[in-house]
Amino acid sequence: MRPPHDIEAAENPVPQWQAGLAVALIDERTVLMHGEHRRVVLRGHEVAAVAALIDGRRNAEQIASALPPPFSRLEVDYVLQMLQQGGHLAPPANAPAAQAVAASPIVALNAIGIAAGPLKLALEAAGLRLASPGAGAPAFDVLACADLLDPRVAEQLAVARVLGRPVLLARPAGAQPTIGPWIDASAGPCADCLLHAVAWNRPAQRFVQQRLGRPFTMPAPADEATVATCAAWLAQAARQAAAGDRQLRSAMLAFDPRSLQSIRHLVRQRPQCPTCGQPGWMAAQAERPVPLQAQPARERTDGGHRTRTPEETLQALRPLVSPLTGAVQYLHPMPGRHTGRRQVFVSGYPVCPQTWPADNGFDKICAGKGRTAAQAQASALCEAIERASGVWQGDEAMRIATRRELGEVAIGFDTLQNFSAQQFAQRERINAATQDRRRQVPLPFDDDAAVAWTPAWPLAGGERHWVPLAYCYAETPAAFGADYGIHNPNGSAAGNVFEEAVLQGLLELIERDATAIWWYQRARRPAIDLDGIDDAFVQSLHADYAQTGWQVQVLDLTHDLGIPVYAAVAHHTEADRHAIGFGCHLQGSIALSRALTELNQLMDSRDDAPPPWDRRLLPEALFLEGHGTVTAALPRLSGGNDLLEDIDVCRQRLAGAGLSALVVNKTRPDFGLSVAQVIVPGLRHFWPRFGPGRLYDVPAALGWQPCAADDAGLNPAPLFL
Repeated sequence: MRPPHDIEAAENPVPQWQAGLAVALIDERTVLMHGEHRRVVLRGHEVAAVAALIDGRRNAEQIASALPPPFSRLEVDYVLQMLQQGGHLAPPANAPAAQAVAASPIVALNAIGIAAGPLKLALEAAGLRLASPGAGAPAFDVLACADLLDPRVAEQLAVARVLGRPVLLARPAGAQPTIGPWIDASAGPCADCLLHAVAWNRPAQRFVQQRLGRPFTMPAPADEATVATCAAWLAQAARQAAAGDRQLRSAMLAFDPRSLQSIRHLVRQRPQCPTCGQPGWMAAQAERPVPLQAQPARERTDGGHRTRTPEETLQALRPLVSPLTGAVQYLHPMPGRHTGRRQVFVSGYPVCPQTWPADNGFDKICAGKGRTAAQAQASALCEAIERASGVWQGDEAMRIATRRELGEVAIGFDTLQNFSAQQFAQRERINAATQDRRRQVPLPFDDDAAVAWTPAWPLAGGERHWVPLAYCYAETPAAFGADYGIHNPNGSAAGNVFEEAVLQGLLELIERDATAIWWYQRARRPAIDLDGIDDAFVQSLHADYAQTGWQVQVLDLTHDLGIPVYAAVAHHTEADRHAIGFGCHLQGSIALSRALTELNQLMDSRDDAPPPWDRRLLPEALFLEGHGTVTAALPRLSGGNDLLEDIDVCRQRLAGAGLSALVVNKTRPDFGLSVAQVIVPGLRHFWPRFGPGRLYDVPAALGWQPCAADDAGLNPAPLFL
């Protein structure tokens, strides 16, 4: 039973305005309430009269007594109730909610590798009680650490999961202190989702840990002022969490003490997470056929035929960009190449290599281009997600077997890579001259060697095939067959839907096949009459290059498949320097635009910029100049209304040349973008691969040259872009 004075206080509370709220009586009928986050205007004679007497000393009875007739206590109570419900008044000192706050929630503080003293003081100053014997069960844990990848952090998070206790995680020190995420049993990313994202963005730390076979943690230096600031920041987050605020449920807040800025970093839930998801997701996905469906193309511009606009793609994928928790670490204009007319953006993703890299192999750079900034950003971002999706993580579908055991459905490295007998014979000499594995020659494939294979499905339907896992995924362990070949991203592409990725992969394969035949055969090809192109962007870009001393020609490389492929070749006559870009599409206008925007991407205008190929091996290159002129309208092989129709056009053209396509589904469900690798055995890459087949047969059949060059007569300068 409550004492009489408590009963009286509850019945006659002393109203007070909410903290941080300034109240002004404008006139006898108008009250203005102004705070940092809101402005409220209330009107009414009764409201104004009562508001004028709220001073933190008078209770409801005293306010009613101070008002002239005909005001009554009932009217005063009504106005106070309205103000309370509107959030304008602070909770009464004796209200049940206030009593709960006064009870101070209990939290358990656990500090790993960091001083607990400043954190303890800050939490207590925020009105929170620290767990102690006899104090009761903690409402949640505050886990503060010097390094989120310290094994003790994972251990404590596992304990909290077993106990069913939420955790507010923090790294309140270092050059970029972080608060969050809040981890509990509700829907959202679990602790292992977070730690996977953090580890993904610490490739060097992971590499050292794997090499040493023991923990390798990062220090968290900080001066006293930073420590105190971060402790107060953490205490505020803990107080808000205690009050039910869950804004950090799927986010980490980073603070930069130098700029005094904070940035929110998304923590993604991984559908394939071993703890909160389905660890067999990737393998099960790859084991399923890939039936394609009709997909209307909403976007039919320079970016190709897409189901979303570049702006929509950016909006959907930008949360994946974060140096702390993202799949992609950055996205910004490329210095030196991004100008007003030349929209070029750069992105990057991290990689933990299997062996010590010859250079900085931990950071992979991608680039994107387009007519607009949005197109270039979407291009760079999708490129990085595509490449990141092709990095081996260990959960991919895999089968260890020999090609002889698998039979005809297994397609080995020899068929995919197209090295010649002469290249294999000169393997040791070639490999001794370079550390770049793309330029080296592997061992000839052994049908009796047990290697790792992954499923590949025929685009036209049919039974499952197998291709080497190491061909499809970068950083596949050497024991899985790396002696016989390397990862080759040719034909890999990303899309808003899987059909979009497949189409882009097909176009990339066709583009590179035509490029390889033209480049290594040094075939003379006609140039497109750019003056006759009715496109303001093409004309302005052409003029822009000319103003800086670069002459641009676009060569028509379209070959037996009949799908437009163009090469934009820029030549600075005074400096005798070259730059080059390629484009392919079912619509010639888009192929032309792609070639020019890729030229923007690859153009390095610095005086000391390295040439795109070894000039010592290619002192003269007449094939880089147009041989005749194409003046007819650019071809259009598809209306671009549906992606499946575009895919069928490509598939039919391949079938007419005796070729068929396979598809590997490399989509990572936590990245939110479809990724496919399309493989067409027989098509060539522009890397130096000189085995028999199309490299020699096509130019001879098309009459590009009187006689196609043989292995020894090919262009000696390899092409790497």
